[in-house]
Amino acid sequence: MKICQNCGAAVEENSLFCTNCGAKIALEDTPAQEAPAFDRQQEARRSEGASYSSAWQDPSRMGQVPIYNSYDRTAMFDGRDISDNKLFAVLPYLLGVIGLIFAMVAAPKSAYVRFHVKQALKLLIMQNFTVIFSALLFFTILAPLAGGVMMLIIMVSNLVAAIQVCSGKAIVPVVCRNFTSLDS
Repeated sequence: MKICQNCGAAVEENSLFCTNCGAKIALEDTPAQEAPAFDRQQEARRSEGASYSSAWQDPSRMGQVPIYNSYDRTAMFDGRDISDNKLFAVLPYLLGVIGLIFAMVAAPKSAYVRFHVKQALKLLIMQNFTVIFSALLFFTILAPLAGGVMMLIIMVSNLVAAIQVCSGKAIVPVVCRNFTSLDS
């Protein structure tokens, strides 16, 4: 058994993350170390009035596994980059092509803006293919109806992504998750 360096909890040998606090576990093969000595008063103050951090501490969450969203890329970006460039990152979702251009000109070095420009570009490409598909098959009733539904889904995805940007998140929109050609 390994010991988490962050919280001192025992962790299984093959675990990459602590099941108690979620901290990354070192991969090197070092012998198990003693748990760090915690100040009981400090631990009591931290847990007093605080919400439970794991199922081990909260009896109502026993048997539940923490949720991990593999499409959430927020941790890849610096907090300062996110807070400084939220406005530029939301523009591509709200303004389309003009927003894409303006965001790339206004914040060319921001990785956060670049991520959202790529996601908005994916949505824009999907939107254009939907319009072309509906226009080519206009004589059928089903294709324009399906195109209209898809356009509505893309518009909702743009709004959801814009709201996520305003809350400082970088999550791949649901309709773009299998469209990985622009990811790098």
